[in-house]
Amino acid sequence: MIEIPNILNARAGDRVEISIPERSLLKMSFVVYMIPVISLITGAYFGGMWARYHNMDSSLISFIGGILSMGLAFYLIRYLDRNGYITSQYSISMTRIINARSSSPEPCDSI
Repeated sequence: MIEIPNILNARAGDRVEISIPERSLLKMSFVVYMIPVISLITGAYFGGMWARYHNMDSSLISFIGGILSMGLAFYLIRYLDRNGYITSQYSISMTRIINARSSSPEPCDSI
C-alpha cells in the first residue's frame, strides 16, 4: 500500500493511474530483490569461512549464515520502508483518473 498526493482531486472509489519513473522502479527492484540475494551469498560465504577456521561442518554453518544474513536484510528493508527511508526517495505520482466513482460498484478483476 502506498500513499501519494491527490493532485487530481480523485475521490474514494475512483480508479487512478499512477506513474513511477523507470530509474526509480529499477532502484526499488534492486533493493527488494538483489539486496537479500547478495546478503544470502555473503552470509553463506562468511559462515563457511568461520566454520573452516573453527574446524566445523562448513555446509551447515554456511546455510545458517546465509539464512541469518538474508533475514537481517529483509528486516532492515522492512524497517527502512516503514519509516519512509526507501519510498520517500521515489517520485510516484497520480497521472490520470481512469474510472470515476459510480453509484454502483464495479466488479474487481484482481484478487
